[in-house]
Amino acid sequence: MKIKNSLIAAQKKNVNASISKFKEPVAILETSKFRIRIDDLGNNKFRYASWSIKNKMTDKPDLIIENGVFVADGTGGNHYYEFKKGDFKYECYIIVLGEKNSPPATLTIYQSGKEILSQNAKIVSR
Repeated sequence: MKIKNSLIAAQKKNVNASISKFKEPVAILETSKFRIRIDDLGNNKFRYASWSIKNKMTDKPDLIIENGVFVADGTGGNHYYEFKKGDFKYECYIIVLGEKNSPPATLTIYQSGKEILSQNAKIVSR
């Protein structure tokens, strides 16, 4: 527990001050365009922060959405985190049990219920 707490404290120093308050990190995903950080804020609430892939996490995020939720998808371990902001919905899907060529994760963005972007993602940190 002591090691875990020191690792979390170190992560809090390696992100922009605007997102340095969190219970624990969940995942860092990278698509061809975006770097996405998902943090557990406690009380089953999650935060989405994203940057252009060329920016660092110490830079101010381009987008921050709080009050995201965790959604289990079946019993194989697949799950996703859902974040809503206005007419937009962001889904970060983690593929635990997939097909042979499945990516480890995906980012899908919807506007007014219509998919406007879908990108495969790699899991950089968990």
